[in-house]
Amino acid sequence: MDKELSGPIVLTDLGVSMMVRMPEFHYLSRDDIKYLARNDPRVYKKGESLLSPGDGDMKTMVILLAGSCKIEVHTRICGKPAIVCIEKVSAPAVLGEVTSFSSSNVRRSVDVIAAQRSIAISIPSSILLECFSHARVSLPQILWGFARLGLARLKTSQQHLETLLSRYIKVDGVKGPELDEEIQELESVIGLEDMKAGAEVGEGVFDKIGELLNKINHALAFACYLDQTPDYRLEKDIPTELYEKAGVSTLAREALEIPENRGRTIREAVACAMVSLPAGKRPPIQDWRSYLEALITAAEDIMSIIPDMFRYNNRRRVHPGSDKMIEGFLNRVEQEFDRAWNEAITRFGVKPAEESNEDDIKDLSYLGTFFLTRLEGIKFRQTLDFMEPGGQQEYRPKDEQLRDRAAIELYNTLSAHPVMKILIKKLLDTKVIEENSGAEKNDNLVGLLCLAYRHNYPALVDEPNRISV
Repeated sequence: MDKELSGPIVLTDLGVSMMVRMPEFHYLSRDDIKYLARNDPRVYKKGESLLSPGDGDMKTMVILLAGSCKIEVHTRICGKPAIVCIEKVSAPAVLGEVTSFSSSNVRRSVDVIAAQRSIAISIPSSILLECFSHARVSLPQILWGFARLGLARLKTSQQHLETLLSRYIKVDGVKGPELDEEIQELESVIGLEDMKAGAEVGEGVFDKIGELLNKINHALAFACYLDQTPDYRLEKDIPTELYEKAGVSTLAREALEIPENRGRTIREAVACAMVSLPAGKRPPIQDWRSYLEALITAAEDIMSIIPDMFRYNNRRRVHPGSDKMIEGFLNRVEQEFDRAWNEAITRFGVKPAEESNEDDIKDLSYLGTFFLTRLEGIKFRQTLDFMEPGGQQEYRPKDEQLRDRAAIELYNTLSAHPVMKILIKKLLDTKVIEENSGAEKNDNLVGLLCLAYRHNYPALVDEPNRISV
């Protein structure tokens, strides 16, 4: 099946018509387009690379005819490698045009990755220039058109960067990359409406566009990393011992202690805390990069105590007597886990739990479906039978916070049980946890495990070190 989803295909008349209407190629005839696209289009599966900094030939343009792509930057943030999506591009679009017409001194700084099944044509610059020599307008006019489009992309990216930086950088005197003068100089060379008489748009102009784009893309990676990290609203009541025990940074502590930050998102809180801290207590800040890294570090510090904060506040809000209810539920689940494991010993010949190590558990992932089927009847019922003798009267209305606490206690209490380990691996392998399937809203075993795992390991649910829009 996968092999049928990728590889070369034939460009149809619809594809030719689409390219004719694109602003980059409107001056070419249908015959020119067919000649230009004599390299057959290719189908890219989700996650495949269309362009990369590691490509041997930088002088290749990609025309995206169907689907969408992510523009990703590989960088280091807070000393850790990170892959950050700074933009999404949908068809029809042209990619890699700047390096196609620049000198070999400019290297591509981004990866272009298929965000879904996509169709694109890769065209070497030698074929481009040969085809452009037969166009209705002169080659300098065509190159001017591409330079103007490159300039427009440059200005759009700069505007996006300024919007993000203004959202988080609140301290006077800290600014983003100062590129206005260089962009204005490019505008004076290229012109905005018409090509200036005698203007020469050669490799030097595209080199400059590529150089500025690389600078902006690098800065966007930092700003997007902060903007796209998981975020939560701070609880109204945050006990001091939670963050003192975790040893959070000074900025994170300030964000947690400002009364006005209660109810704000973590990113909003750390941005406000940077302003309220006296200059002498702020993290060392040399420029926009170190400023953003300080915010990122503080936000990650706070994220690390979110599960403890969640558990603390839930304990304060649950119904009286709920401890007995949850204790009874955990005892029942443990008994069911033991019965399921004993049944697996009988039916599949697995080792007893006390004789199984981590490697043995990994080799038993095939039991995930068996355990899910065997235990599907387990539900957390909010009843009074664990608090008072007799009766099965249910709480009305149902308390989601009580269910959440039961989920977390279930995971924390039985996380070492081999059945629990196999179930979690099964749910991760089948993408039930990562894909926000809504399962965590249910009271059954799968819902409780999804909810507990997402609260205990929020960073593992979203790809580690990969941030996407």
